[in-house]
Amino acid sequence: MATKIQLRRDTASDWTSTNPTMAAGEFGWESDTNRFKIGDGSTAWTSLGYASEGDTAGITFVGDDSTGTLVNQNETFKVAGGTNITTAVSGDTLTVTGPDLSSYITASSSDTLTNKAGNISQWTNDSGYTTNTGTVTASSSDTFTNKTIDANGTGNSITNLDIDNMTAAVIVTAADTIGSNNNDTTIPTSAAVKAYADSVGGGSATGLTFVGDDSSGTLISDGETVKIAGGTGITTAMSGDTMTITASGGGTITALNNQAENRLTTIGSTTTELDGEANLTFDGSTLAITGAITASTDITATGTIGNDAISLTDNLISTNRSNDNLYIQANGTGRVNTGNVKLEDAGWSDLFGNASRVKGTAMVYEDLSVNPNDLTDREYGHAIYMGTKITADSSNLNFRPRAVVIGSHVELDGFDYTNTSNYRGPLGAQILGAVSNGTSTDVTINTVRAVESSAAVLDFSGTSGDITVVNAIGNMCGNYHERDGTGDINVTNDYGFKFAPDSYNAAGGTGATTITNSYAFHCQANGGDATTTNAYAFYSEDATASSRMGAIRLDNQSGDPTHGADFSWIFAKDEASSSEVFVKDEAGNVTKISPHNAAGDWEYYSKNTVTGKTVRVNMEAMIRDIEGLTGNTYIESE
Repeated sequence: MATKIQLRRDTASDWTSTNPTMAAGEFGWESDTNRFKIGDGSTAWTSLGYASEGDTAGITFVGDDSTGTLVNQNETFKVAGGTNITTAVSGDTLTVTGPDLSSYITASSSDTLTNKAGNISQWTNDSGYTTNTGTVTASSSDTFTNKTIDANGTGNSITNLDIDNMTAAVIVTAADTIGSNNNDTTIPTSAAVKAYADSVGGGSATGLTFVGDDSSGTLISDGETVKIAGGTGITTAMSGDTMTITASGGGTITALNNQAENRLTTIGSTTTELDGEANLTFDGSTLAITGAITASTDITATGTIGNDAISLTDNLISTNRSNDNLYIQANGTGRVNTGNVKLEDAGWSDLFGNASRVKGTAMVYEDLSVNPNDLTDREYGHAIYMGTKITADSSNLNFRPRAVVIGSHVELDGFDYTNTSNYRGPLGAQILGAVSNGTSTDVTINTVRAVESSAAVLDFSGTSGDITVVNAIGNMCGNYHERDGTGDINVTNDYGFKFAPDSYNAAGGTGATTITNSYAFHCQANGGDATTTNAYAFYSEDATASSRMGAIRLDNQSGDPTHGADFSWIFAKDEASSSEVFVKDEAGNVTKISPHNAAGDWEYYSKNTVTGKTVRVNMEAMIRDIEGLTGNTYIESE
């Protein structure tokens, strides 16, 4: 018995609606399209590709017009040739043959048009110029490149040839100018010819225009005559093509007076003569003027500007006369101001009031944006320095090198000034070191100094010898009372140093001034490495001079001071954890003069360095015993 095998089948629409997933290798046939698919075990029908396109499979052919035609299997497709095109099939090869294009003009070919009459459309219809794709046609938009049009041969002519955008290398325009294109290879436009003719012939009006000093002009046309007439003192003459203009009479310079080398000349009172100026010379590099120079604008010079008194060279002003002084003086009530800012624009008024109080010279330097952390060195506002080097041993009393001498002198001239304030009257120098705070933030600075004076002894050389200084005086005060007349000098109080604590207290505002320690004089301990034999906080060479003061505070010493000839000590030291006052005489004897012991009893204490004995007597206990023996009272308690 024969076996029948039937494949799974259905119409295309039923396959799509059912959309089954066929097993791997299972066939599914569309009975109405004759196409089939083979399952892969995982892809549904609509996503599965056809294994066969059926009877409708074929090839679609599309032409230049973008329309297409489907040629099914077993159908015939004919490829027909058009104008000048033939087709032929040999075996499985189709050959399409067109015209020979080697003789056709193309947009990029290098051809010569010979014996071509008429317009472009006629050229394309001649034999050998048949219109084809890629060739030049009457309606195409092509650019002729490297094309030579030969119209010189027999029978050649060009008609209706429009030329557009021809370059300056071929056509000369008015902007290109004919004068700059002198050759036989270019053609000028009518505008170029007119522009050139106008430039040569003077435009529409031919001739020359003559303009005088009054700026008015007269046109002299071609063929006309212009006469140039001389004015006062001027004559004119023609010879050939040369005109000579000659000055005569009052316009002629008749003399040059005072001539000398390098002198410049001026017109003198006689206007026909030039005078050489002895005070005005120029040697080619230097203009020298003797006398005053008045200028309404700036005077600038690369070299030196000067007169017989001063010279200004670069940034140096110097005097010219031997050993002459240089004076800088303001006019009237003005002042001389040096520095980087005007006095009235600086912070001067915050300290000393209106800048108009300064009548002489102001030296001002101001920097209002300083970050101390950015500084790499010290900063000084102004410097006055005097350097001296001696060349011989001497005791001459005139050796007084002083860097600065400051003085204020008032001639009373018979009149009294009686204001009792110590801050009125002449003042030699006022020196102020000040701080302020213009913000609401509290600030702190460790030290403010008004004056620092030092007697410096310097050894900066590794090979220098010893330096011996008898007196090194850091600050010396001397009141001078010089008299060389018949009048008396009467001074009530002669102060070498006067300290006025909180002397100028402007007590405005709501803040308070608090001073913890006010020192009229303060001597610091030796902070260097020098060996000091005797350190004096205060010393008077006058043994008869007395000292007047209030309470004296004696700080404790670590031990007894060293005694010596012709002086004694008063000092304090600790005894039984209590500061006591002692005296020490020339012999070294120490006696306590604050007579109390640790229990608070009155005692007498003395140590004799000669005998080596130390005496400590309880005076209070001894008096009590005497009172007991005598019945008298010697100690009176208050």
